[in-house]
Amino acid sequence: MDFEPEKSLRRTALWKGLFDFAPSCCSLSFLFACSTSILAGLLTPIQAILFGKIFQAFVTLSSGLISEKDFYELISRQCLLLALLGFGYCLVHSSFFLFWERFGASTARNASISMLKALVGRDIYWFENQRDGINSLATRIHTSVL
Repeated sequence: MDFEPEKSLRRTALWKGLFDFAPSCCSLSFLFACSTSILAGLLTPIQAILFGKIFQAFVTLSSGLISEKDFYELISRQCLLLALLGFGYCLVHSSFFLFWERFGASTARNASISMLKALVGRDIYWFENQRDGINSLATRIHTSVL
């Protein structure tokens, strides 16, 4: 006998529900994760602007508006900026991954612990009527929590 709630009792999930299991100590990780997401999104337009300036330098050189020496200086400066941007990409994207992974892992751990506490409070009759049985359920919960 499986427990299946009536459709009238089901509620639709809200976006707020995603953060119900988030621990309050990880709000700083969430803040850093959001800020690094914004920074990661800003790096791509900056890269496009730098490449645009490099291609513009090639156009002005081929049209004869600047000398080869000026072209070399302009390209050298833009290549240095691209190298710094590449370093920024590595730093921002690794921070992006670190903070989102930390926030997600702590949220998943809190969800697992909450589910385990809710299952411990169940009556033994509920466990005996499960299709897979208590042994497989206990093993899965134990490996998820650890």
